[in-house]
Amino acid sequence: MNLETLDMETVVGWLLIVLVVFIAGYLIIYNIFQINVTANIQKYGLLKTIGTTPTQIRRLVRLQADIYAAVGIPAGLLFGIFLGKLLYRYIEPALYLRGNGSQGLSLTALACICLFAALFSLGTVRLSANKPAKMAGKASPMEALRFNETKLSPKKAKRKSRRVSPFSIAQSNMARSRKKTITVILSLTLSMTLFVLVVTAVRSLDMDKMLANLMIGDFNVLSQRPLGMRINSNITPQDIEAIRGMDGVEECQAVYYEDAELILSGKSMEQAKKLYEKHSGEEKWKEVVDSGQYDYSREVDQYITLRNLVYGAPFREPGIVDADLYCVDPGMLEFLLLDQGTPDAEKFATGKYAIVFTDMIRLESRDGSDAFYEVGDRLTLRSGGKEKEYEVLAIGDIPYVMSTKVYQTLYGHVILPESERSFFSEGENAMNLLIKARDGQYEAVRDNLQALTDRKGLILRTKQDCLDEFRELQQTFSVVGGAMTVILAVIAIMNFVNATVTGVISRKKELVVMQAVGMTGKQVKQMLIWEGATYAFWTIVSSMAVGLPLAWLIMSSLEKESAFFTYHFTMMPILICAPILVAMAVAVPLISFRWVARGNAVNVTNLE
Repeated sequence: MNLETLDMETVVGWLLIVLVVFIAGYLIIYNIFQINVTANIQKYGLLKTIGTTPTQIRRLVRLQADIYAAVGIPAGLLFGIFLGKLLYRYIEPALYLRGNGSQGLSLTALACICLFAALFSLGTVRLSANKPAKMAGKASPMEALRFNETKLSPKKAKRKSRRVSPFSIAQSNMARSRKKTITVILSLTLSMTLFVLVVTAVRSLDMDKMLANLMIGDFNVLSQRPLGMRINSNITPQDIEAIRGMDGVEECQAVYYEDAELILSGKSMEQAKKLYEKHSGEEKWKEVVDSGQYDYSREVDQYITLRNLVYGAPFREPGIVDADLYCVDPGMLEFLLLDQGTPDAEKFATGKYAIVFTDMIRLESRDGSDAFYEVGDRLTLRSGGKEKEYEVLAIGDIPYVMSTKVYQTLYGHVILPESERSFFSEGENAMNLLIKARDGQYEAVRDNLQALTDRKGLILRTKQDCLDEFRELQQTFSVVGGAMTVILAVIAIMNFVNATVTGVISRKKELVVMQAVGMTGKQVKQMLIWEGATYAFWTIVSSMAVGLPLAWLIMSSLEKESAFFTYHFTMMPILICAPILVAMAVAVPLISFRWVARGNAVNVTNLE
């Protein structure tokens, strides 16, 4: 990823990912040290009786955290590098991360990532251990002996006559430790919400929408073009005739391309000045740019582009918009993406009309102020040293698959009939071809086209290629999103286990008293199950309240901006997770209780 092209949405997205990772890491590390301090609170109290100061106890807990970090961070980095290499092979094909000769991340980039991860992890460990360390330092010998993790309200309790049951006791226990309850529910909700997002994203990937944007017809034959160089038109008239004469080819349409310029004047120039005044940030950037002492940024690039448009630049007159000129057969108008006007093929074929689209990438608002023309306006086009005026028949763009696939900060696309290309250029070669096969002839046409393109040095893209890319994109979301979900799920389960074990450890004496006053082992078991069920219930409720609306918000936004998504509501992640949460809510408390109760005064003989 090029840091120069990062926009605010990308930065916010990465910050949200870092925030989620930080919260998940903080919760698990905090709970680990909380359970450690809870289990050893009496030892810390005894240390105070022999003269250990609160500061020394806090340092002791923090030293433990540093030791764990010294062992865990290198191990985590090694595991992360291994997992990253494993996942990279799934990400790379779908996102086209590797260019010619590229071998992925450089050693320098990998070292920077590892350094950031190590510092980030160390900071998380230090912050997470801070509160348990303070709790250990504050514990007096007497407080340590009677320590219980729950806190009673200082308000005078009102007497209420109600039936006491394992359920009511469980709810009372949860209410006495609201902070721990919220922490565990938040941790479980994070992983479940991410699972909802991943499943929704995979289900929202729209194969038909993707095919419509990446493929017209059954095959595309493209010109070879060196990266970063001028767009080539390598498909000769002889190649076109050979393809049209192939058995099984029903239709073959050519797209011709030339570099061009739109010359703004009159109303279109007034639109350019309004665009400059509204979006250039003139007062902020003029002095910076004029001094020549500046680094590239989105704002600087936007200012320079608009200033050159209005006032010109060395060797460039004002009012010039770089444009791609496409010449197509009038029969291809049905494939164009029109915003205004009617695709009248007869008018278009006369050569007096043009279809135009102008756009400025990354404007703060999309209010149409970058549209320099309206239907019926006159535009002046220059290409190959020649100029000609056309009437605007419609406002619309050429589909991505038919275009050069190269975009500038400010650009125009002009579409003319194929008959007009001879006015601007003497070249006869086409940039790409859109080909449709007759029913039942797909494989035969594909094989013939492959042989021709291999021989001529052209590129063949098929509908199957697009389907394969769609599956790779699905695989990327499933594998990478699934891996993140599993990691967060493991963290959430560990938090749940830690919270449950912590609760049982701190309430050993309380459980003994409950049994002493007549509470049976079966009732203790029911109480713990209800506590776990409360975690599961509120996790499901919060995941539905947060995950489903968040999935709708993100996918609806992607649906507007991306060519590959159509939002589909789904409850499947909730339905999958609910029984797993319920089973965990029953099993973990009982296993934790039986493990902690061994060798203690808690009666476990009648649990069964």
